[in-house]
Amino acid sequence: SLLKLDADVINICEFLNAQAGEIKIIAPTEVSINVRKYSANIKTFYGADVLREDVNVNGKYSGDYLYLYNTMNSNDPDLSFLITRADSEQCSYIILRNPNYDETIANKWELMKKVLSDSGFGELQAVGKYTIFYKNNVVESMSWMFY
Repeated sequence: SLLKLDADVINICEFLNAQAGEIKIIAPTEVSINVRKYSANIKTFYGADVLREDVNVNGKYSGDYLYLYNTMNSNDPDLSFLITRADSEQCSYIILRNPNYDETIANKWELMKKVLSDSGFGELQAVGKYTIFYKNNVVESMSWMFY
């Protein structure tokens, strides 16, 4: 039930649901898995089955997905990998654990924000233990006008 969901996850979902357009996120697993329960509008890169060996034996998740999963569950994620994935998948939202999640993150938090910002991902909203970064990564198919 929704009552079991972490309050931060619920607040993230409500914030994202209020945004326009298709919503794709890269987020730590504890956010990704629960977002899917809360909102069908929000697309994530892996579901709760990412850790089931039988699913992986069938090849549903490639090495890239497992790497993404592992790096998102670290308090020092591989930001260049995340940014590359987000750009290639037209994903506009990257959600990271912030220093409220673990104080060790505070040492590198300013640097992490700078790396994201230099790649176009601005700090959009802090939600408790997480921070949502946003870049308009959706390529509109009708963006070219021919005369």
